[in-house]
Amino acid sequence: MWEDLGLRPGIDLGFFTLRFYSLAYMGGILLAYWHLSRMVKAPGAPLAQRHVDDLFFYCTLGIIIGGRLGYATFYQPSLWADPAALASLWHGGMSFHGGLLGVALAMGWVAWRGQLNLVR
Repeated sequence: MWEDLGLRPGIDLGFFTLRFYSLAYMGGILLAYWHLSRMVKAPGAPLAQRHVDDLFFYCTLGIIIGGRLGYATFYQPSLWADPAALASLWHGGMSFHGGLLGVALAMGWVAWRGQLNLVR
């Protein structure tokens, strides 16, 4: 589709193509990590740096796992029949709403495990 318009979907590194969609994910994750790491240095911050590290590890997993499972559930249910195809992230297929649900579950897990107030 993109090639028909003369556009490339990413940066070709030879052995694989770094897609712009993945760059947006990585940029958003790194920017949020940087911002929250700065916020916890303020006096009276409700989180410690170790909570930020845990939060971003589990949220990144939530984005990847939730996004892929959401894609399989809503857009390509045939992936559920083949676990190897379901795990083949390099073939594409992520859903925003699946990733959002994965992040919400990850935030709840980190808050529960660290005995943190999820709202604060």
